Amino acid sequence: MTTSFPPGQAFGAGAKILGWVRIGNNVEIGANAVVLCDLPDHSVAVGVPARIIRLAGGGVRLIERKGEQSEVLRDLVRRVERLERSLSRQDRSGSR
Repeated sequence: MTTSFPPGQAFGAGAKILGWVRIGNNVEIGANAVVLCDLPDHSVAVGVPARIIRLAGGGVRLIERKGEQSEVLRDLVRRVERLERSLSRQDRSGSR
């Protein structure tokens, strides 16, 4: 068994792949991330251990793996959602 690297990946500086894992097409791995499990096509993974935060061009969202949780990412997602709602309200009211 080998670790495969199809075309289209972007690896941040210091990213590490440990073990025999499959890295999908068009995957982005953040700087200093430590990948321990397979990453599906079109995903973005960050952290130690690496966690998937985005899939298939979707918005930023936390995807849990085997019960792992990240309150920091949850907080960031909530903050981004609040900002998006606020900007949407401003756009509808015509103010900037």
